[in-house]
Amino acid sequence: CSDLVFQSPLIRVFDVTCHAPQSGCSSEEWCSVTQVVVPRRGVFMLHHRGTPIVADPNTALVFGMGDTYQVSHPVDGGDQCTVLVFSPELVEDALGSAQTRHGTIHAATQLSIHVLTHTMATGVTDRLEAEESAVLVLNALAQDFRSPTPLSCQQVSEFQQRRVEEVR
Repeated sequence: CSDLVFQSPLIRVFDVTCHAPQSGCSSEEWCSVTQVVVPRRGVFMLHHRGTPIVADPNTALVFGMGDTYQVSHPVDGGDQCTVLVFSPELVEDALGSAQTRHGTIHAATQLSIHVLTHTMATGVTDRLEAEESAVLVLNALAQDFRSPTPLSCQQVSEFQQRRVEEVR
C-alpha cells in the first residue's frame, strides 16, 4: 500500500506499508525515479547486485534511477517506510551522486523522518514548511551517510562486517 502524502514541484513523499509475510526474493524490480527510502518499522532485505542489505529503522536507502533490485522479508510482520522522491540533481547535490547505496542513520534523523511523514499525512504543515522540512531531512541523511559508523571507525575485516549484517 503506497499513499502519496505530499506533492510539490520539489518533492513527492509516500508512506509505504508492506504486509508481506516472511519470504524469499521477489521478482526483479526497477526504479523509474531516484528515491530515498527510510524504513520506519519492520525489516526487509534489499538484494542489489548480489549483495544483501538489511533495511530496518536504522538505515536509509537510495535507489538510483534505472537500477534494479529484489526484496525479501526475513520475518513476518511487514514494514513501513517513508519514500522521498526529489529530483536526481537535488539528490546529487546533497549526496554526491544518485547511485544506489545505503547507510546507517542517527536517532535525530529517524525522529525527523517520523515527524515529516506525520505532519504531511495529517496536513498540519503548509507547502513551504513541508518542502523546507523535506530538504532538511535530505541534508540530515547526507550528513549521516558521510559520517563514519562505529564499525567503519575500527579496523574490521570484511568477514566481520558480513557477520554483523547477518546478525542484524
